[in-house]
Amino acid sequence: MSSDIVCVCKAGTITSVNSHGVYLLGAKNEDELIGKPFSDFLANEYSAAIDDFIAILAEETEPFPAKLITLEEKEIGVKINLYVAREFGDDMAIILARDVTNQVRMSEAIQRSEARYRKLINNALDLICTCKDGTINYINEAGVAMLGRNNSDEVVGKEISELFHPDYYEIFSENLDSLVAENMMFPTRIVRADNSYIDVEVGLSTIDISGSHLMIEARDITDHNQAVEALYQVNKNLEQRVEERTRELTTEISRRQKVEEQLRHSASHDGLTGLPNRGLLMDRISTALARGHREESRYALLFIDLDGFKALNDSLGHEAGDHLLIEAAHRISNHIRETDTAARIGGDEFVILLSDISGQASVKLFAEKLTDIISDPYPVGTAKDEISASIGIAMYPEDATTSNVLLKRADEAMYKIKNSGRNGFGFASDKY
Repeated sequence: MSSDIVCVCKAGTITSVNSHGVYLLGAKNEDELIGKPFSDFLANEYSAAIDDFIAILAEETEPFPAKLITLEEKEIGVKINLYVAREFGDDMAIILARDVTNQVRMSEAIQRSEARYRKLINNALDLICTCKDGTINYINEAGVAMLGRNNSDEVVGKEISELFHPDYYEIFSENLDSLVAENMMFPTRIVRADNSYIDVEVGLSTIDISGSHLMIEARDITDHNQAVEALYQVNKNLEQRVEERTRELTTEISRRQKVEEQLRHSASHDGLTGLPNRGLLMDRISTALARGHREESRYALLFIDLDGFKALNDSLGHEAGDHLLIEAAHRISNHIRETDTAARIGGDEFVILLSDISGQASVKLFAEKLTDIISDPYPVGTAKDEISASIGIAMYPEDATTSNVLLKRADEAMYKIKNSGRNGFGFASDKY
């Protein structure tokens, strides 16, 4: 059974039709079609334009595309072939009409799709162009505007490399295949008609199997780059301000730390001589005695009073007295070890804590040298022995085991020396 419409016509009038033809033409049976001119089923644009449709078909060697209107007023697309059948009579003909409705609809859909696609491309914000063997054969309206051109004729026919900055000429003239293979957008620059440049991201893809027909898409990223640059500058300025502020804060912290150190030092040291004051001395004595208790170490505390200082201070003035005290403190500090402590606890009174001593003999030797050092002339107009030292010595653990008691015993020993003639030293354990 044929799937085409097969009609036998006499002088253009249907005399016979196959069953599939009956179905396609919307008839219930063959009788509804016999006797009707075949041209009655032609769409108006064909029947009105062609007076003798049968005669025209007889002259055609290729299938003739047309549209038929069925009895149900439905439109079907067909391709018609007419064969003259003179063996049945001079005016007899056989008409074959192949139903191509689906193909026609598909073709029309493709055409509509192509039209929409072209419209979409032309209305796109990006530059879109195609090239064949490196030569541009199409560019959309957005691309024409992006390039600052008047129309596509100014671009079509150019080499694709001419669109781009000279730095990229070699890439777009010799390495298009590698760019297609990358399958990604990459940054570059295109040249406008006025020779200015636009930053863009470009992507390439193939249109045909041969790979010679390419589509290029270029997206303007000038504003994006400017925004990135602006953001970079903002971040850079912010970083500079942060660095400046950090330096300021570092300087401020250092200054505060220095002030705090000075305050802590002032709180624990004598302002004139720089030696530890009474508070720091007592703390170090307590620490030493605690260690001595654990390790069975021995210590000596020397209480020093400068003989003759009051008279010199009264006669030469406080400034000279201050210079003398500073010099005395310097001599005392230079005479002790790093593990020992020398402190000024008031006026012309100094205290030395000697750590890890072996016994009275070593302390006695130390005290003898100290009295000699203190008795030497001072650079404020004093002669030898004009300033001397009365030194009282208390031993740990023999004389006391607590800080206050040890200091008291050394102070008492010092007054005994001062009352017995000055310029000497004595131990708290000595019998007077």
